[in-house]
Order: sequence, then structure tokens, then C-alpha cells
Amino acid sequence: MSLSDKSFILEDNQAKLFINLELYSLNAVKKTAYKFASQCSILLEGKDEQKLCILFTFLEPTVSDKIQQVVADFCDELIDQDLREIIAKETEAARNLILAQAFSKTSLIN
Repeated sequence: MSLSDKSFILEDNQAKLFINLELYSLNAVKKTAYKFASQCSILLEGKDEQKLCILFTFLEPTVSDKIQQVVADFCDELIDQDLREIIAKETEAARNLILAQAFSKTSLIN
């Protein structure tokens, strides 16, 4: 994955990634940040209503290629988390029907 100069800044042991909140939900960003918490410290900073700055801080000296790879992996995981939310919303009615049928003493489906 290639990171755009406009959406990614690398300085010392830190990286900043700018996310468009019109494309990704804040919940998806938070879930992704939690998943990467073992690799680096992540701080979410609001830039405005549509942009979010994600600050990655690596506690140990880390080469820039490794930092770029972590940020690229973060972006891939963010897409995955966002799609999971979309699929969950789209399939909510079917999941609820299946659960209701499973726990019902009578048949809900003829």
C-alpha cells in the first residue's frame, strides 16, 4: 500500500495519519487503534468534523520502513473494521430472525 504525502507524515519515532471521517466510522477507527495498541501508542486527535489525525508513537527506536508498514497495516485493518460494521448493519434483521428462531419454542418460519 502506498501512503499519500497529504495523508501521512513521518517524523522521528512518530507518524501522523489523517483519516476522512466521511469514509470511515469513528468506531471502526477506535477498534483498529485498539488492535494496534501492542505495536505502538496511538492517539486520536480531532482536526475537524470530517478529518481525524491519528498519531502513532513508537516507544523504541524504529526504522521508517517499519513505521510505514505498521501504518499501512493499520489502513488495511481500518477498511476491514469498517466493512464489518457495514455488513453487521446490512444483516441485522436476518441475524435477529435466526436468533429468535433458535431460542423460540415455536416455529417462526413456515
